[in-house]
Amino acid sequence: MITLTKDHALQQAKQADQEVAAGKYRGPLHGIPYGVKDLLDTANIATTYGAEPFRNRVPTVDAAVVARPTAAGAVLIAKLSLGALALNDIWFGGQTMNPWLLEEGASRSSAGPGAATAASLVGFSIGSETGGSIISPSMRCGVTGLRPTFGR
Repeated sequence: MITLTKDHALQQAKQADQEVAAGKYRGPLHGIPYGVKDLLDTANIATTYGAEPFRNRVPTVDAAVVARPTAAGAVLIAKLSLGALALNDIWFGGQTMNPWLLEEGASRSSAGPGAATAASLVGFSIGSETGGSIISPSMRCGVTGLRPTFGR
């Protein structure tokens, strides 16, 4: 994890609990903890691209791929590691390791989502795919990676 979103997550979880108790159920993601690759913009939460020059970058709006699970009631608990500028599994905090084989990297730029999901730190995670960025960490960490088309 690059950024743990504790206060944000607790606020979202409390809201989800209140909504469910009041009979407002948003669907299967409602109240489920998740993480996103730190390449994806999150309003008022740092998005660093895993690169030191962007360590303090804080966007003002959510990327669509973050806004949609939020609207479905999912609870964002972390911004997950990626290789600097989405190039590999090495970021400004070190290398993202495979949770099942700690001497091995988690591989490619969605290493954080793959490793966090495999370690059960999140119920699900969102990465991005250009050239094996989801496929490789999924294979390396033993989880299922879905690479949907744009707009799904």
